[in-house]
Amino acid sequence: MKAKFLLLFAIAAMAGNLHAFTSVELPHVIVFHQGEDERTLAEIDEMLRHTMAAAESYLEEGFGKRTLYIYKDQREFQRQKHPVASLFLRLDWYIGDNIGERALIVSPNASVKVHSYRSIINAIPHEVIHTIVYSINKKCPLWINEGLALYLSNRHQGSRGQAKLPPAGIFTNGNPLYFEKHNGYLFADTFIEFVEKRYGKGKVIELIRTGDYEGTLGKNIADLYSEWGEYLKG
Repeated sequence: MKAKFLLLFAIAAMAGNLHAFTSVELPHVIVFHQGEDERTLAEIDEMLRHTMAAAESYLEEGFGKRTLYIYKDQREFQRQKHPVASLFLRLDWYIGDNIGERALIVSPNASVKVHSYRSIINAIPHEVIHTIVYSINKKCPLWINEGLALYLSNRHQGSRGQAKLPPAGIFTNGNPLYFEKHNGYLFADTFIEFVEKRYGKGKVIELIRTGDYEGTLGKNIADLYSEWGEYLKG
């Protein structure tokens, strides 16, 4: 009930800011923005042309034009999805998200402490993939959701180095702060890769649709976690 309340609060907050946005329908995305230049909008549209083509090819389904909200200020963006947490936590890394089938992002031209124009604009396809996953399964586990977004958009942009493998609990934990803290962004794409190579792409798609690890792959989470770990070692 609390989660539903926060989601409704976030949607209402976003709707309340609509007067501050300019809308433009581009060939591959509908954008609500707060003063982006034509060059940035054109680059985003071209990037999402490739994103949508890749997603529809992989998932073997059409999804139609997506909607993107671009915020000039990072704090204003953060208040849209996490109105309470953003008051108390410093989330310098947090620049993009989705609310249902709407993708949200900080402006690539904004001054953000730990991001650049390029790192922000490269995050947009990732957030758009989340809107596609939402269209397929509104309750898709975060681990699978993030894994697919990384796998189809911006994987391999960060080095894992000696990073610690996430605990098995990350398969079912839906807390984005837990996910980030336990290196989810460094490893989630490798789980999608593992499932595709070990069980086939059809099982990846089924896993997205059902969110059911055991029913889809025929293994309990402990065994899957062990298999995935061995796959990474290999």
